[in-house]
Amino acid sequence: MTKQLAKLAQDLWIRWLLGLALIASLALLLLNQINLQLTLVIVVAIGFTYLLLLGRKTGAVIKAQQELTASTQAISQLTVQALELSQNILTEMRATRETQAVPYVVLSLEVHDQIVHLVMENLGQVVARQIALEWQPLPDQALINGREWAHFVTGTTPTLAPRQRLVCVLGTYPAVYAHPARQSRYQVTVRYRGANDDVQFQGTDILDFNSLAGMESLALQQGQQMIAKLDQINLSLEGTLRLLQQSHSQIVNQLGDMARTFETTVAAANSTQKHVVNSLEDITKVVAGTMETVNMTQDQLTQGMVAIAANRHETEKQSPEQAMMLFKLLVKRLDMGWRKMQEWPANEQSSPNVYLQRQMVQWARDLVAVAPGLPAAEVVSERASSIALKLISALDGGTPNATLPAAVTVTPILEELTEIARTFPEAEESFLL
Repeated sequence: MTKQLAKLAQDLWIRWLLGLALIASLALLLLNQINLQLTLVIVVAIGFTYLLLLGRKTGAVIKAQQELTASTQAISQLTVQALELSQNILTEMRATRETQAVPYVVLSLEVHDQIVHLVMENLGQVVARQIALEWQPLPDQALINGREWAHFVTGTTPTLAPRQRLVCVLGTYPAVYAHPARQSRYQVTVRYRGANDDVQFQGTDILDFNSLAGMESLALQQGQQMIAKLDQINLSLEGTLRLLQQSHSQIVNQLGDMARTFETTVAAANSTQKHVVNSLEDITKVVAGTMETVNMTQDQLTQGMVAIAANRHETEKQSPEQAMMLFKLLVKRLDMGWRKMQEWPANEQSSPNVYLQRQMVQWARDLVAVAPGLPAAEVVSERASSIALKLISALDGGTPNATLPAAVTVTPILEELTEIARTFPEAEESFLL
């Protein structure tokens, strides 16, 4: 900008000088100070100088026009490049929009808390329709202990919303991984449609069980070994309890026979009768004490199993199978305890009903603690907890040392708990959560 102003000022000075020179020459000619020829020479020189000045201005204008033309061409090239870039951006945006407007269904294996899950999920942004899986080969049903496969595994799924997951539980990790019917890998072709039913998508997923190797934790193995030992102790105690019950029944029968025998001679030997009655009471107290000791030992075992399940670290928490085992064991204890309470005379001071009633209340509380971990729907767990609470209320409502709790209240509650316990499998089986 400064250079342009300098050139403009210089051109103005030259024009003023040329104009003054022309005026001065004309004035001298009029005053007869110079002749006409000299005046013509001066005028010609001034005109030539002015022409040179115009020529330089014309060259500057031409140069400016050339620079303007070059700038225009550069702007045109930049415009073309901008158009090409815009076209590329639009193409990428269109491709991205088309990619986001289609479903994307995948099949995978997942392990959660030592349970192997087969998961089908829609990772796309739109609903997937008419999803079908083509297995090569289809896993044997023996892998899930003969149960039927979930519908999405062998059938056609009508719709699968974005981020929706369908889960099929295969079983515990050790059982599935060591199962002889398991193959190392399965190839699955997933076919499905999007919003436009005319377009079908498909993808191939590989389910590799070998990739799950080494996921069994040492803590789980130790916990299972501990549970196995507790099971052995429980079986031993059950055998001992059965023997004691048989001995108890034999003693009761013998005592009954002895009582009847001594009743025939009560008129003749009152002193002997009193002695025999005292002996029978002593024997009854000994038997009741023995039964109480056995029940206390069995209760300590159950409490130990409940404590192990409740205090276990989060990463080593009880499995659903363990919760199911504890639940069934506690229900069996309650049923046996209630039968014993009904067999013993209620009004005798030597009766173990007082202890059994207190023990059954504790078992019912253990049921409330175990119920949330059962391998069943939430409504079943809540129902088991509610029934156990009703049992606690019914047992606490009974008056100790006097009468039994009302059978019309306790018996139906125990039948409901037994019905829930029968819904769980007897052997170790995989099950849906």
